[in-house]
Amino acid sequence: MHYPAFPGIKLPANQNPVKWLYFVGMSMYPTLRNLDILAISPIERKDIHRGDIVVFKSPISGRMISHRVVALNNDNLSTVGDNMNAPDSAVAKYDSVVGRIEYLDRGLKSIPVRNGFAGLLSHYILRTRKRILGFARLKSILQSVKNRFFRSYSTIPSELTVAEYKEVKAYLYNYPDAPVGRLFFGDQVIGKTTNDFTKWKIDPKHIAAVDPGAIPSPKTLLNNYNGSLFDKIKARE
Repeated sequence: MHYPAFPGIKLPANQNPVKWLYFVGMSMYPTLRNLDILAISPIERKDIHRGDIVVFKSPISGRMISHRVVALNNDNLSTVGDNMNAPDSAVAKYDSVVGRIEYLDRGLKSIPVRNGFAGLLSHYILRTRKRILGFARLKSILQSVKNRFFRSYSTIPSELTVAEYKEVKAYLYNYPDAPVGRLFFGDQVIGKTTNDFTKWKIDPKHIAAVDPGAIPSPKTLLNNYNGSLFDKIKARE
């Protein structure tokens, strides 16, 4: 979409624009940005090339549109926005073209616009960059979902590897009602004794990393309790 604008760009005499328009929207970002002032020079049909950014009247809405030419044929031309994923659904007629954008005024800067081959190359570089960033963003989202899902169901937590289980410590808590044995990895409880002290109940997230054969039975822990830390238990590496 465009709105009339006052000239703010000094152009050579042979490039006096026929129109000055404000650009509104994001379809050509970052080539054209919202409220850029566009300097539009008249152009003949034979001088329109792929890669040119032209202003034309939409055959559907009747609005002025500034998009890049990506294909030409005898009757019309196909256009697309640099920030769009697909060409415009409606093709533009040659007689609907108002002109080609040569310069734009952005703040205090006068910026030349790439047209022709340079413009087409710029367009494809922007599209490729957008796809790469989109793929990277999608990959990051999928990885985040995967981490959230498998953190609850994986046998080994994602933030720890088997090699990091250097040692497991066993503590006996002599509560008044009944003693309770617990296994610690660092500050994290990874297992505890059953109520009858016949075996260890190890958290499923850690069981694959701990060697059950290296852990003394809960009864051994109970019988050897002397009020201090029990022997360190080696984990399977």
